[in-house]
Amino acid sequence: MPTGAHYELRVYDDVITEDSVTTPEMIEKVTHAWRLSQNLGKEGGRKWHIGTRYHFNDSYRVMLDEDILTPRIHTATHDSTPTGKPVLVSQESLEEKRKTQGPYIFACQQLLNPVADDAQGFNLDWIEYYDENDGNGMNRYILCDPANEKKKGSDYSAFFVVGLSEDSNYYILDMVRDRLNLTERANTLFMLHKRWKPKVVGYEKYGKDSDIQHFQDKMKRDNYRFNIIPLGGQTKKEDRIRRLIPVFEQKRMFLPEALFFKTYEGKIIDLVKTFVEQEYLGFPVAIHDDMLDCLARILDPGMPTTWPRGGEEFLPVGKAPDRYANPRKQRSSRSWMSY
Repeated sequence: MPTGAHYELRVYDDVITEDSVTTPEMIEKVTHAWRLSQNLGKEGGRKWHIGTRYHFNDSYRVMLDEDILTPRIHTATHDSTPTGKPVLVSQESLEEKRKTQGPYIFACQQLLNPVADDAQGFNLDWIEYYDENDGNGMNRYILCDPANEKKKGSDYSAFFVVGLSEDSNYYILDMVRDRLNLTERANTLFMLHKRWKPKVVGYEKYGKDSDIQHFQDKMKRDNYRFNIIPLGGQTKKEDRIRRLIPVFEQKRMFLPEALFFKTYEGKIIDLVKTFVEQEYLGFPVAIHDDMLDCLARILDPGMPTTWPRGGEEFLPVGKAPDRYANPRKQRSSRSWMSY
């Protein structure tokens, strides 16, 4: 960027490109550089931004969410949908573009929405939230999608505790998303098991047999044992995640209003917000989908889930056990810190 100069008009042309949305860290760097460039303007000066969206969580979204810019979005169809009436080119030309560009490029360059194609899976309106709940009366299960590497840019290890309730709904009771080594994954799994006492633990086995062996050794040392069901299969990740679509669409998946967690980097994040904004709404073009993939395992054919039958006591809505008491009275949430 130029130094020492201040301009009446700044034109930002293509702040975002395909290469700048490859990782969350890269998106953050671009956003940071754009924020620094604001010092180049004169008081009362103007700024124009011209560009293409390549990711749901890109820097343009930050600008729009913070009301920094006034959006003037001109898409290739009258209603900004893939099947809408063309407004810039002929119907034949638009159909040819969609055929040759593919769903993702077409959605980005013609509709200015990287998740606008029919491949989009999840809708914000489908999400349901619940007040504090300790899972009483539910059949509880732990799911894990592990990732071996612990470094920026690598996938995350994800853990979910899911309760199957007598009302035929699924309740996400707890979750973890972090970059963890083998020892930390073991500590997290044992902590969750002791807290929730699940019926079954389902653990993705692709290349992770050493994990299960390590857990079995820890069981012997700690004299604390439980069964782990290895989960695999030949289903593509995207297809496995799409099994969740009818469950969410029927509003049978309930999330806590908030769940705060301290990552290995020392940051405190709301895992519910992370799940919704970075994975749920971004699918199928999100940078990471570890949480969605982990949650989808609750529907895995190899996961021996059962629904509870009558006679079990439920925790009354709004009455949380003392160990989950929230000092922030204005918002129901739970928080816990990582190992």
